[in-house]
Amino acid sequence: AGDPAAPGDATTAARPTAEALTAADELAEAMDLADEEDARREAAARGAAAREAAEEGANDGGRSKRRRQQRLGGAKADRPAAAAALSLPPSFQPNPLLLGLSPDAYVLRALKGVRPADLEAAALSLPLADALRLLSRVRSLLLPGSPGSASPELLVRAATLLVRVHAPALSGSRAARSALSRLKGPLRAAARRARDALAENEAALRHLCRAARARGRVA
Repeated sequence: AGDPAAPGDATTAARPTAEALTAADELAEAMDLADEEDARREAAARGAAAREAAEEGANDGGRSKRRRQQRLGGAKADRPAAAAALSLPPSFQPNPLLLGLSPDAYVLRALKGVRPADLEAAALSLPLADALRLLSRVRSLLLPGSPGSASPELLVRAATLLVRVHAPALSGSRAARSALSRLKGPLRAAARRARDALAENEAALRHLCRAARARGRVA
């Protein structure tokens, strides 16, 4: 028998169950579809930009081309957020497998489908590459106006679990450290929004309790 695991070890905190493994597979499949759709959106936007540039010609000395390249250039560094901001041509047809949702919203749907009790084990079951992809999606979903702006608690918890259970591998990867650095600001802002919403709900609950007690005294 091996040595007992240290307290707080991810292997003791959440041993993957069949349900957690299935949830991890479904998350990976959702991210695959979302990544493919992002690539299609980028290709469509680049094609539309190229056609627009050809129509305009070179009369402006290439300034329009440079502006379009700047709009499209962020996709490699942070594809989900960059792809979400692309201007798509009217002819673009979304993948029907995404059920009419944006790529980010489709991943959020899959994340919401994971039972809270299975979320940590599902995070532990994801390979590092998929964990990084999900962290990138979480960052995009945490941005203001994104589909995840109404689910900060879930996204903050998912990001926290991913970082905790994959901490050794994340700390040893330059790409992972860069992804975590980009996540830090949106994550803190989302945590503040979740905390503020909880405080508002508690204040409203106290007000309702006082009003109920007051009605009881009047009666």
